[in-house]
Amino acid sequence: MRVSSTEFSDGSTQQGDGNHGDASVHTTLSPRTTNHRTNSITAADIFSKNFSRLQEQQIIFTTKLEKEKKRKEDIEVKLQYAKDNLTSLLEKTKSGAITKDVEISNQKVIGKV
Repeated sequence: MRVSSTEFSDGSTQQGDGNHGDASVHTTLSPRTTNHRTNSITAADIFSKNFSRLQEQQIIFTTKLEKEKKRKEDIEVKLQYAKDNLTSLLEKTKSGAITKDVEISNQKVIGKV
């Protein structure tokens, strides 16, 4: 079987055995044709990359937002715990009156000694 190669004016080549109906014909695209197809795909690629970046940024932002919400909840829990402790201390000391009474009685004991 004889294989021939044909080169066209646009720089592309075609290989085959000479029979136009043969299924073994291979066409190689020229660089200009490839660049044209690449350029038309590039716009879609750019859009796709930009869209992907936007989605990644949204995921990052959502993750940061969730972390901040959790941090806020933790702070609120700690604040409530501190408020409860303060309220408990105020109730036990009756705003310092009991502590003052204990201190006065201790000073009396020390004075007697």
